[in-house]
Amino acid sequence: MSRREEFRATLRLALPIAFAQVAFMTMGLVDAALVGRISETDLSAVSIGNSLVFALICPAMGVTMAVEPLASQAVGARDLPRAWASLQAGLIGCLLLSVPTLLITAQSPLVLSALGRRSRRHPLGPRFVLAGSEHALWLSS
Repeated sequence: MSRREEFRATLRLALPIAFAQVAFMTMGLVDAALVGRISETDLSAVSIGNSLVFALICPAMGVTMAVEPLASQAVGARDLPRAWASLQAGLIGCLLLSVPTLLITAQSPLVLSALGRRSRRHPLGPRFVLAGSEHALWLSS
């Protein structure tokens, strides 16, 4: 395989992954741009919420990142049963991680108060974390 063919094949694999990462980061940017027009307090709550959501979904993202090479190696070896098994293991891992993640997310007011953020000042923060974690878990998988 020539360097040009190798580059095209790598680019074909990398573009969807890069697009997904940029789309995920853009969601936080859009949240900040929209909420920033409302008030500074709401903007700070959404910023804290984005940080918490990202910290909470990192384990699920790690599971999916571990599955990607296993599934791609199986597809490259034309071993479709092993590829499906890798996909199923990743989905099960993400689903199992979603339960503790959502339980921790439900306790986000306690997390925010432990960090010195009072819920009365940032009432939007815990609600944003709860709303953001539900769709973020599915985006990470």
